[in-house]
Amino acid sequence: MNKLFVIAPIRDVEATFRMDVEEYLAELAAQGYYIYYPRFDTNQVDDTGLRICQDNLSAIEGADKVLIAWDG
Repeated sequence: MNKLFVIAPIRDVEATFRMDVEEYLAELAAQGYYIYYPRFDTNQVDDTGLRICQDNLSAIEGADKVLIAWDG
């Protein structure tokens, strides 16, 4: 199974962009991909952000591919 890590904005994101990203990720999951999406999979409560970065780094290291969701 391919493990995917998704780099995408978490805060201050337009609802339509977030929905588009999450619909695409649902399609990939339906195809058998394991998706690590920080919005759902990383605890976002962190006073300094260091633990968030460490958690995401660990997930990236375990991923086969990294996807970037960017709205320009």
